[in-house]
Amino acid sequence: MTDSNTPVMPEVSEAAVPTQPKKRRGFLKFLLIYGIVLLVIIFAGLAVFWKYISAYEQSRPVTAVTDYVGSLDSGDIMSLAQEYISGLDYKVQSDDELYTYLDTIFNGYEYAKSTSRSTEDNPVYVLRNNGIVFAEITLSRGQEGAFGFTPWTVSSVDYNFDTLFTTATVTVPSDYTVSFNGSRLDAKYVSGNAVKYDLLEQFYDNTDITSLPYLKEYTYTYAGDDLLDVKDSSGNSVPAENRNEEYYDNNCTAEEKELIEAFADEFVQRYVRFTSNADWNTSANYYSLLEYVVSGSQLQQRLLEAVAGLGFASSMGDEVQSIVINHYMNTGTGYYAFDVTYLVETLGQNGYVTTTNNIKLAIVPRDDYGTYAAIALYTY
Repeated sequence: MTDSNTPVMPEVSEAAVPTQPKKRRGFLKFLLIYGIVLLVIIFAGLAVFWKYISAYEQSRPVTAVTDYVGSLDSGDIMSLAQEYISGLDYKVQSDDELYTYLDTIFNGYEYAKSTSRSTEDNPVYVLRNNGIVFAEITLSRGQEGAFGFTPWTVSSVDYNFDTLFTTATVTVPSDYTVSFNGSRLDAKYVSGNAVKYDLLEQFYDNTDITSLPYLKEYTYTYAGDDLLDVKDSSGNSVPAENRNEEYYDNNCTAEEKELIEAFADEFVQRYVRFTSNADWNTSANYYSLLEYVVSGSQLQQRLLEAVAGLGFASSMGDEVQSIVINHYMNTGTGYYAFDVTYLVETLGQNGYVTTTNNIKLAIVPRDDYGTYAAIALYTY
């Protein structure tokens, strides 16, 4: 039984009411289309932006520099340096080692703009490694490209490989050996076969001295670290700070130095007495000095010739204040050489005057009249 007051609901067909899954499919399709369109827009924008950035990068001078250096491979570097390396006269490393070294230089390069050489239209950049400049790159403007940017191109490159290689010399006694990285330097590296010792320089032309040692000069060109090794006649390595004449000269034993000092003290006293002639006794002073001079030598003749002029000496008294031997050397050929600095206080017409004097002496051992005798003397 139906209540007359209860409303009656109309009947609705199922086909007239949309289902929930159909609504979702439509919305997802919309999102997909929207996403695709958005992505296309984004990718298009990024492409344009990328082209813009690329065009901008090409308009920067440093891009042209880095692109150029980055394009060089080992073969290119070899071609660039081949003429230079083949022209090295004193290289102590193989060509392969030198090319490998250049590869490391290019791989570790830095660039910097040369403000002094650059112009508005032609900027110049230098390539350097550890502060050493080895190339100069000149740029020029290309044709205007996208977005109004003008790219730069490399118009010229000047290499200076001299800055990357070192040519050095070392001068050593002739009985020393010189090696680089374990390989002994042969005759082709000898640039001076008879280099005079400074200490002996005036004695080489003295006919009373029959033989004297010489130094030998080596020249070598290398890249990277200096791996030179010098060994003395006993096979001991000589450090770089000792590769000089002061070290080579100092080869006398303590006993030899003591004997030379004793000779120098007496010789200088007699030599000053002879040259000043303050006691007006030329003959006695000459024969006193002659006891320390090789008889018949050029030095004796020079002293004899000086006797006549010593009669006019104006000194009224001379006193040796100090005697210092600067260098001692056993020449290994029967002679000893040394140089002496001595101070003399002289009493003259104007009172006392102190003078500094320097002489070089070459002496030989002998039994009579003392341990040594002078065979040559030079002032300097």
